[in-house]
Parts: sequence; structure tokens; C-alpha cells
Amino acid sequence: MAGRSKGPCCPAFQSRLDEAGQRGAAVLVAAGPGEKPVFILQHRAVDIGKEQSVQTEAPLSLVSELRIRHCPWCGRSLQEWYADHWRTFVNPAVPAIAIPELDR
Repeated sequence: MAGRSKGPCCPAFQSRLDEAGQRGAAVLVAAGPGEKPVFILQHRAVDIGKEQSVQTEAPLSLVSELRIRHCPWCGRSLQEWYADHWRTFVNPAVPAIAIPELDR
């Protein structure tokens, strides 16, 4: 069954894909090295485009990212589930901050 479904692995994953660019937690899908999919759990302190409005004297992370290999909600392997259709979930309006060299 791996990679056969064209939809999200679970409703919670779809919800986080829909939240990309908004304050809070979201999932991003991007092309990594070798055009392989990279799945990223991103947290934003403010909505995309509002970063300049934040004024603070203390250090503050406005965006944090963590690469994920399995769905945090249902546990499925993201590489397997989205093998054939991951590009449909890439949102160019919300780019990942950085995609490090992976799988060395």
C-alpha cells in the first residue's frame, strides 16, 4: 500500500500542511538533495510576512524547523507514503528556512 494513496497519511497531517505560513506548527514538504522529498515540522512565532513587526531586546526564534521522517500523528513513514506524489504537497509560498545536506 505504500505510496499508493494520493491523499495525506492522516487528517492531522493534512491540517498541519494547511497551516503552513501561519503562526504555530505546520508541516512543509520540499525538494531536498537529489530531488528527494524532505518533510519539515516548522513552528512560527508570527505569521509569514509579519516578522519585521516583532520588536524585542531579547533573542527570539521567529521560525524553528525540524526534519521529520515519520508522521508525528499516525507514525507512517513519510518517504514511503508520499513516494509517488510528494510534489503535490510542496507549497512554494512558504519555503523552508534551510535544507541541510541530508542522508550522508
